[in-house]
Amino acid sequence: MIDKTFGGRYRLEEKVGAGGMAEVYRAFDTTLDRTVAVKVLHPHYAGEEDFVARFRREAQAAANLNQPNIVNVYDWGAENGTYFLVMEYLVGRNLKEVITSEGPLEPAKVVDIGRQVAAALQAAHKHEIVHRDIKPQNIIITDEGEVKVADFGIARSMAGNVTQTASIIGTAHYLSPEQAKSDRVGAASDIYSLGVVLYEMLTGRVPFVGDGPVAVALKHIQETPKMPSELIDDVPEELEAVINRAMAKDPAHRYRSAAELRDDLTRLAAGMPVRNAAVDESDLTMVIPKPLVPDEDREKPPGRGLKIAGLVFLLIALFIGSAFATNMALTRMAKIRLPDLAGLTVREARDLLGDELKLKTQETFDPKVAKGLIIKQSPDAGTELGRGRTVTVTFSKGTELVAVPGLRNKILNQASLAISKAGLEFGSIRRDFSETIAEDYVIVQDPPAGGRVAKGTFVNLVVSKGPRPQKTPNVSGKGIGEAKAIIANEGLTAVVQEAFDDDVPAGEVITQSPAAGVPINKGETVTISVSKGPKLFDVPDVKGDSQGDAKQKLEDAGFTLKVDESVSEPESYGLVVTQSPEADSQVEKGSLVTIWIGKEPMDGSGTNGD
Repeated sequence: MIDKTFGGRYRLEEKVGAGGMAEVYRAFDTTLDRTVAVKVLHPHYAGEEDFVARFRREAQAAANLNQPNIVNVYDWGAENGTYFLVMEYLVGRNLKEVITSEGPLEPAKVVDIGRQVAAALQAAHKHEIVHRDIKPQNIIITDEGEVKVADFGIARSMAGNVTQTASIIGTAHYLSPEQAKSDRVGAASDIYSLGVVLYEMLTGRVPFVGDGPVAVALKHIQETPKMPSELIDDVPEELEAVINRAMAKDPAHRYRSAAELRDDLTRLAAGMPVRNAAVDESDLTMVIPKPLVPDEDREKPPGRGLKIAGLVFLLIALFIGSAFATNMALTRMAKIRLPDLAGLTVREARDLLGDELKLKTQETFDPKVAKGLIIKQSPDAGTELGRGRTVTVTFSKGTELVAVPGLRNKILNQASLAISKAGLEFGSIRRDFSETIAEDYVIVQDPPAGGRVAKGTFVNLVVSKGPRPQKTPNVSGKGIGEAKAIIANEGLTAVVQEAFDDDVPAGEVITQSPAAGVPINKGETVTISVSKGPKLFDVPDVKGDSQGDAKQKLEDAGFTLKVDESVSEPESYGLVVTQSPEADSQVEKGSLVTIWIGKEPMDGSGTNGD
């Protein structure tokens, strides 16, 4: 799987994890030049509709969530029947690894992590999405200290009748009682599971253990866990109350929403009392003081009761008056320790501060903080303020969106200027051939023109290298007519030159330039050298020459000599009488030239004596 590319852009580099239905790889996005995580559905599940549907749900559900404590989902798709999901790549440890290595966590750390997980659930539940598998393994603590909730692989919409009929889904140690009973599952199930996670962070152990998942699930339904304070020392009472309410067996007795749970955890982090942890005010026990007078059937000296009652009344009045004055003085002098408001909505911040402090708001764009959440505050968290003072908070307007300009057919420097002017960043350049767009002009852009993207988004370009060079056709050995036709069909121009050649027949191509296979652009010239056949030379005239002179002449001219003495020519005895080929004929060099030498008659009279 390593080095395989999904979606034409996500190249897998290293396997970093595996689960029941998918494997996770670190990958490189070649289009946006960044590292991402790619979750790949196991091939044997790709043909099963239920698993594929669940995988698609994860993509669709998570892609709609934009919250700092939720792992971002960038893309998803299928490649040759294999489904994949592209996510933000995080460097860090999951919470289970943190608990295992560090043991029980400090209460402040438990509260901080729990508050951020609750914020993630609040955002998910607002979109009617239930995670259904909240557990430490699905909570990532990055190296920068960020808390991220991952894996919406079994998330489902709260709309409709969400039940589990086939099997118990989710890790048994963190199941809500209704999940264990295969009842309807809603946002309250996530709150229960987060309560278990808080319990484990605080104590270093899960509330229920057993011989197998079924045994553990039954304990979630039937048993009450030990209180955290029974297991470890110095457990803050209010944190224990928060955990107890989150883990109530009856969903109706839990926090009514993740927002309520988050509010209590935020107040704990700020050193303020919680206000949602009590299930019902009627459950609270009031301490009744002992009566100050004896029982009616007890003997009392006359008038003593009235005296005692009057004294008690006077002491009480003096005490109440003193306490009231002291309380008023303390109220005027009291300082309020400012809580951390980052990550809250303005409404939540107002509710948290109540009437004790005034709230002033301002807004700004911030791509890292979801719209409507507070980015920063002044004074800082932890500052002690007098009542009635003003706290200024800056909340996020979300990501500032800008229009993507059209860059196609723009020369590269013009495209760069347009990108900068639009508030975007120049990304990567890849060069490719184009038959229609000139060299150094933009062919393709990503993101495409006309859309709206976050300010500062990188724009990647594909820039033309001009037409794709073609290869020069091979016309060597072709007849001149055929060669010229082949060259013309390739959009090239033929230039013909002629040359003698001893080996190539006349009319055929001897050589070509450029050579066959060399890159060439349309419209360029191919020069072909066409054979005129071998070069011809004039045969010297050797008639009347002696045999020796004729031989010398012919050999000097590059011909081969053959002598025939059968000619009887008394007048030309010893001389060349005739030759073939004739003098001044044009033949190839090295050709055979035959000469006939005159001889004297046999009887000396010029006849043969017959």
